Amino acid sequence: MAHNYRKLAAQVYDIFARGAVKELPSVFAADFIEHEQLPGSQTTGMAAVQEWIEATKTGISDISYRLDSVVGQGDEAVCRVQLTGTHTGELFGAPATGNAIDVMILDWVRISDDGKVVEHWGAFQESQLMAQLGIATAPAAIDLTTPAATRA
Repeated sequence: MAHNYRKLAAQVYDIFARGAVKELPSVFAADFIEHEQLPGSQTTGMAAVQEWIEATKTGISDISYRLDSVVGQGDEAVCRVQLTGTHTGELFGAPATGNAIDVMILDWVRISDDGKVVEHWGAFQESQLMAQLGIATAPAAIDLTTPAATRA
């Protein structure tokens, strides 16, 4: 079945940004499998998605997801998303700082024949987020213009 990958991704991130957890069944299958765990969480399945939405909406009240890229083939799609906002509430144990949040997210999903997300693998710039929350120092930048063998 042909999927409109960008449309589905836009619907998912719109639900996330609005904190509309009751709308999750419109884009996620009932037997959804989550392969990424939040920092300090043991939650799985749809409950993990709801936990992400509630945590980020509480901690980043003006949260925004900018969908930069979507690539899909068959029943799989990959999205590159930029999450931005202001740290206005507790987030992953960090009290509000007022700091700007700006991190990239990569989401890989499998889509059912009826167009719902059935499986998710993801990664985000967790160390960058922790630095922006004031929990850790930012990782050193890697100079990708210099061959690895000559870097100190």
